[in-house]
Amino acid sequence: MLLRWRYPSDARISETRLCEFSAPSSNPKLGEQQDRNYVAHPVTENERSHGWITTADVIPNEAYDHERQVTGDASLEGGRKVTRAMKRKLNDVQQDTEDHKHSSREVAAELETLEANRAPNVDVLQFGRHLIKPWYHSPYPDLSVDVRALYVCESCLKYMQQANVIAFHRAQCMRQKPPGRLLYSKGTTRVYEVDGKVEQLYCQNLCLLAKLFLENKSVFYDVQPFVFYILTEVETDPISRQETDHFVGYFSKEKISFNGNNLACVLVLPPYQRKGYGRMLIELSYELSKQEGRIGTPERPISSLGLAGYRAYWQAVLLDVIERNGNTETTVRQLSILTCMAKEDIVDALTCMGCTQVQEDKKTTKVSKLIINPAAADAFRKSRGKRMLRLIDTECMK
Repeated sequence: MLLRWRYPSDARISETRLCEFSAPSSNPKLGEQQDRNYVAHPVTENERSHGWITTADVIPNEAYDHERQVTGDASLEGGRKVTRAMKRKLNDVQQDTEDHKHSSREVAAELETLEANRAPNVDVLQFGRHLIKPWYHSPYPDLSVDVRALYVCESCLKYMQQANVIAFHRAQCMRQKPPGRLLYSKGTTRVYEVDGKVEQLYCQNLCLLAKLFLENKSVFYDVQPFVFYILTEVETDPISRQETDHFVGYFSKEKISFNGNNLACVLVLPPYQRKGYGRMLIELSYELSKQEGRIGTPERPISSLGLAGYRAYWQAVLLDVIERNGNTETTVRQLSILTCMAKEDIVDALTCMGCTQVQEDKKTTKVSKLIINPAAADAFRKSRGKRMLRLIDTECMK
């Protein structure tokens, strides 16, 4: 029989094979239960025989397992007692395993949440006379879980979930243009400057609308530190001659930027894309930097689509400046002063054009100056086939 028993001297537990037992006493008393004596032989070879033991010293397997679970007093095979250091190490391993499982569950839940937040929560956006398919999730408050259609007023940017409500609102809404002052007007194009602190509700609704088409936008309600520039197309009613401004896009910038950012966020709605409006907004941001006398750069990170638009603008402006400068050698610093563009942006644009030339110091063999190669710039201009015209008329700015 193989079972465990406890040493009477030090309460250690040993795994023992019981081989024989002694006979009961010769003169038992009436009603007295007879106790058997066993001879215990250890299972391991490095222990001697334990001699005779009584039934009270034997621990059944069920009781031994229950005792280990309750008290945690475990022993190794062969009777060697588990030390406190070994217990701590075992607890650390178990804790690390539980932490790893918990962290894996958290990561999986976070990935599911991010994926759910990326999926659009609105099927169709009715904005003015346009039906637009949203690209991303926007945290509009008080929206149902699945919104089939979202109705947004083109003038005040308030949102509704029912068609009859937006119809009633349009009949009552007296606003025909964005709030703020008129900053730029030429032909049918207008730009309004709106202070986020003065028109807080309008700017918050604008940010919620923009999130439907911008993946990395994070500012929705804290709009007071920003100024918004709203681009519109003007339509004149042929009968009443009343003018209505249709929202096209916007860009925003911080009132005080310690990083020299002249643009924080830019958006052109899908129905108006590929018409040059994005480049117009970028150009306007640099014209405002020139008026302020500061070097400007867009806020990072920039999306791939936004970076392509910026590079097209940077290259067009640099080619124009190099040509007006008589195709003479020009430094990056001089171009930065003339264009109010950051040096890093100039180097990025010229590198893509292949127009940079490194001049090394003969003594230190280090880069001392980055020179613009006018011949390479002229070749890049000819390869483009057409010259990009300026879209902002500074004389029309107010």
